Amino acid sequence: MAEGINAGLVWHLGDPLGEQRLLEQGQGIVVWSNRDIVAWRGPDRLRHLAALTTRDLADLAEGQSATACRLDSEGHISFDVHLVVGADAVWGWTEPGLGAELEAWTERMKLRFDVTTTHHPELALVWEAGGAAGDWDKDGLVMRRGEDSLGGAEWFVPRAGLAERLAGQTRAGVWAYEARRIAAGMPRIGRDSDQRSTPDELGDRCQIMSRRPFRDPAGGTAFDTTFSELPPTAVSADQSCCPGRAAVSRTPHPVRPPRRLVRLHLDGSAEAFLPPGTPLEHDGTVVGRLGTMAYHWQLGPIGLALVRRDLPDGATVSAAGVAAAVETLGDS
Repeated sequence: MAEGINAGLVWHLGDPLGEQRLLEQGQGIVVWSNRDIVAWRGPDRLRHLAALTTRDLADLAEGQSATACRLDSEGHISFDVHLVVGADAVWGWTEPGLGAELEAWTERMKLRFDVTTTHHPELALVWEAGGAAGDWDKDGLVMRRGEDSLGGAEWFVPRAGLAERLAGQTRAGVWAYEARRIAAGMPRIGRDSDQRSTPDELGDRCQIMSRRPFRDPAGGTAFDTTFSELPPTAVSADQSCCPGRAAVSRTPHPVRPPRRLVRLHLDGSAEAFLPPGTPLEHDGTVVGRLGTMAYHWQLGPIGLALVRRDLPDGATVSAAGVAAAVETLGDS
């Protein structure tokens, strides 16, 4: 069984590398039963969420998906929520233990919006490889397929019917999923980020300064719209009213953030996966922190990390004595 934030989930079923290959082939199911599911109902549900988060959601149609971040007053990411628009509700999942907080916060902030927020602990999240893009409400179940869904679909399944849903299906553990996520450069909020993380540190998935000029520390001004190749799913460039937005863009020409998200290729000498938050050192100086680590069936031991922006691509860092090479993600 998995440990830490994934405690209680199936880590692997005896062949984690084979399970990764299975997922790559468009087969297999991964159960994320500890993730929290929340629904918003009422005519103002999309306007309400758009006013509170970093994503402009007001024009989403039924079946469309999005990811949005909640920022604190200083512009740091508190958590993210992965949304899909249903026929009579907006459904979303967030990290374990945050469902009740998300429900209370959005209820408290609804002001005059006609919307009701409900935490649904009776539902579980199931990720399925492949699947038809149009089957978002198949068999009475809501399905989410976002740019951050790793080519699969996330189903909101009643726990009472979970065994029936899984009957006859090929299972894979969360190790296989996490290895594919790291290989894709897709950060997980709370694992690959910390309390100081801002959207622009994590690339286009959380990009908030797209189409805005930045001041290069080396001098000069340029326009940068692609800090990385990650899909721009979580932050809208013109979303200006959400909490924390002003803190991120309060200067007319914001400098590039001091940290950036990178992929690490570890040397394989670690006897176990290193925990998130492990300091990274370069020439005796701490230059960042490790996020999630996993063993990939093709790439070997890999991880995501936040490092100082001036750390060059290909630099070697040390994580708890384990050497790792830095790989830049896109144009980050």
